[in-house]
Amino acid sequence: PTQPTKVFISYRRSDTEREAHLFYKMIAKRFGEPNVFLDVDTIGPGEEFPKVISAYIESARACLVLIGPQWLAAKDDQGRRRLEQPSDFVRQEVKIALEAPHCLVIPILLGSAKMPSAELLPADLRPLAMLHAVSLERPRAESKILTKIEERISDAEREALRLADQRRRELVERLRAERQDKESREREETVIHALDQLNSVNGLNEGLQKEAAVDCQAPNPS
Repeated sequence: PTQPTKVFISYRRSDTEREAHLFYKMIAKRFGEPNVFLDVDTIGPGEEFPKVISAYIESARACLVLIGPQWLAAKDDQGRRRLEQPSDFVRQEVKIALEAPHCLVIPILLGSAKMPSAELLPADLRPLAMLHAVSLERPRAESKILTKIEERISDAEREALRLADQRRRELVERLRAERQDKESREREETVIHALDQLNSVNGLNEGLQKEAAVDCQAPNPS
């Protein structure tokens, strides 16, 4: 993505497409459309879906996993449960979000949906069952979701500022150390050059002294 996405919405079209678009509008109103990812509204023509999805999730601060009544049981044309297929996009999205270190994953239960137990999930999605889910049937649920997202974004931005300041300090220290090292080398080179010159002068003096001694020892021809 051209800029970090703050919120990623994961959903299954056959299950919660209408609700996903409602969530998109609600969150985009609070954080701005460029900061919210919803596949069909965000992926450009010709872009490779899996790579784009992965890049957006890894940069996200929060991932909303919309779980409707058919999220777990949805099947493909061969009658196989979609979530059991490694190529299932919903499975890939949730897996990437769970593994992303800076992404807060919020399961959202819609309609009559219940939080799936770990044994009903593929191994790579089982951590999802351990997360606290939000049911929209609860009072002020939408407000709580927005508050949690804002907290995570604020924490992430503060952490980004802290890391930027830390990198700046490290750069200053490195440049200072490099400058001191350069100055130390220059002083060392100056001393060595001065010693070389002094040795040259001493060598010249010794040579002159030897010549003078030889002259003094030579017999006088008269």
